[in-house]
Amino acid sequence: MKPVLGYFSRLVVAVLNIKLRLIAVETWYRFRGGFVCKEAKTFDERFEALWARSKLHSKVIGERDAGFLEWKYCHGPGVEYRIFAIYNSDESAVVGYIVYCMEDGAVDIRDFMRPEDKTAARVLMTHFLRHVRALSPTSVTVHFLQNVRIMRLFSRYGFVRRTCDRNVYYCCNERVIATYPGLKDPENWHLFNGEVHY
Repeated sequence: MKPVLGYFSRLVVAVLNIKLRLIAVETWYRFRGGFVCKEAKTFDERFEALWARSKLHSKVIGERDAGFLEWKYCHGPGVEYRIFAIYNSDESAVVGYIVYCMEDGAVDIRDFMRPEDKTAARVLMTHFLRHVRALSPTSVTVHFLQNVRIMRLFSRYGFVRRTCDRNVYYCCNERVIATYPGLKDPENWHLFNGEVHY
């Protein structure tokens, strides 16, 4: 009886996987050229230039210069991180990136620099999800402090919001709050799971 059930369950999983691929946004999303998406080996000077541009747009964001990213994700012990980046057409500039790893069969997104351009953001997500399909993951997960813009992008690609028991606390005096009132608004924060993994 067990071999029959095992065969049946594999058949059901295969059918569900086909159905999921058929309804997935990344399967059908088409776009005109202008970008190149691929894995990067290291964080080079193009990532440094992206950081210089990105920190102007996010009010509360952790350090993400090339040297720090290289130290954090390329030379640490244990987990093997991969970098998936989107470049402009001649690859002279990085537009955005995703840092991820495989844990227990699942793809876990640890860091994400969303392109400012909406089309580029969709191209990055589309190509990233197509790329990780080859790894046959059980799931793709991402943890970040609630941000409507980022949540809207992930939701578009089938990510489902789940509750988390982690809390984020900040401590500052009234003078700092008066100077930087945006600190109170989570929409101004760019905080991903990689911030707590060293």
